[in-house]
Amino acid sequence: MDDRISDAIKEAYTHNSDDLILATLEIQHESFVDEEGKPYALRVVHNNEDLTARIETYHNIDAGQLVVFRKSAFDLSLPDKSSRVSEMKLTIDNVSTEFWTVFDMAIRYISPIVIYYREYLASRAEITAEIDPTTFDFQIQTCTASLTQIEAMGTVLQYQNKKVLNERIDKHRFPGLG
Repeated sequence: MDDRISDAIKEAYTHNSDDLILATLEIQHESFVDEEGKPYALRVVHNNEDLTARIETYHNIDAGQLVVFRKSAFDLSLPDKSSRVSEMKLTIDNVSTEFWTVFDMAIRYISPIVIYYREYLASRAEITAEIDPTTFDFQIQTCTASLTQIEAMGTVLQYQNKKVLNERIDKHRFPGLG
């Protein structure tokens, strides 16, 4: 198993645990700034209620703080192992008008959207994430939206040598990265 995963989440994965494993996404972009010019992130949790959780002390936004991840269903499809292209698909359901407005602004920029994927145990979310965040620099090629859903397809930039859960992504295993 991945050495970045805590003992608590290993226990939850390997045993019948009543503790819920909550997947989260944090989406950052250089256009996400408030009225004072301070950067912020869009955060969602794959759950039917919001999650208050602690961010890592070394993180670039809200380091060590308790933050709210908004409830939403999402799907993050990583590049296929056999593919020569590092494409990723992100689908977020139940998005608010505010979320869509900010996300729409980001896709108009040339710079990539940065996505952090984390897992929390519901009982320990205010203490720490159970897996160090996996980061993807995501350059969107196409984006579609309905009243409640955003679907983005794009390329993962600098995907090589990233460790995703227990998969090492490098040019030897994925020749298209070379």
